[in-house]
Amino acid sequence: MDDSAFRRRRNETGWMTATDFLAQLANDPDYIAGQQRRERESRERERQLRKAEEPLLRDLRRLGVHVETAWDLIEATEDYRPAIADMLLEHLFGDYPTPVREGIAAALATTGREEHWPRLKRAYIAERDSRVKEGLASALAAAAGPNKKDELVALALDARNGPSRALVLGAIAAHPRGRDALRILSRDPEVGDEAAYVLAGTRRRSAVGDAGKASTAFLEVTSVSLDMPDLRFFIQKLGVALGLDASCVRTVIEVAFSIEHEATEAVDCPLDGGTIRFQLVGDDRDAADLYILSNAELAGRIRPAAEDVAERLRSS
Repeated sequence: MDDSAFRRRRNETGWMTATDFLAQLANDPDYIAGQQRRERESRERERQLRKAEEPLLRDLRRLGVHVETAWDLIEATEDYRPAIADMLLEHLFGDYPTPVREGIAAALATTGREEHWPRLKRAYIAERDSRVKEGLASALAAAAGPNKKDELVALALDARNGPSRALVLGAIAAHPRGRDALRILSRDPEVGDEAAYVLAGTRRRSAVGDAGKASTAFLEVTSVSLDMPDLRFFIQKLGVALGLDASCVRTVIEVAFSIEHEATEAVDCPLDGGTIRFQLVGDDRDAADLYILSNAELAGRIRPAAEDVAERLRSS
């Protein structure tokens, strides 16, 4: 039976198609009023956040950095990044709402350097907000040079740092103590699944190397449409779950935050058995659509990991 016949049969039995349902909503005064109310509330929240963020933005303008929100700093040019990181660390514990502080932490993941490590570490240990702590974990992973990996391993093993530790696991995987730490953490109730994924990835890399690559034909595995803070969370968590290189994950996040409206860009990250492609489509300034593609062999591994991260995001 073709699809049109199926739709006709549903209509004949009184079922409503999605098109009919949407058309009905478009003429429903209660639905329209509710939608308009939600849009007004969203604009008001955005206005309040921008007002609260103004002290940070004012100080950034003094550096010659003109942005609308801390999240825009992910795109900061290389020349400005060390100075920006110093200022962000000064503002991190200011009297800001959580979304603003989360944006500051996310920006530190791309502006921080090893010279900022002591302050980043102190901030991470002291932080109690889970979303801000995850941003600081990413900043620590990015700023950790070879001389700081022992400290990063210790932070990952410290259960007081909670589930944010998942975001440093990829950065310790190649460290001499990293494999032992991952074995221990694979039994951890908060980050055990992520540690097991990363540990399995290091085993595959050591066993397979660059040989025996599977087909490079790309198939769509899954897709998500999220606002920017949630999209960053999704990409970071999926990167950890799959054991992706941290620098490639950061590149995906940077592209997500810089993509123009209606533009399409893709980032390919190597994964044992092939390549995972993150294809981003600019939806609007505060959101993007993410399509994840891979070869058929990898799809069975990527899809459940992506579904697990999406479920965590929904329940957070």
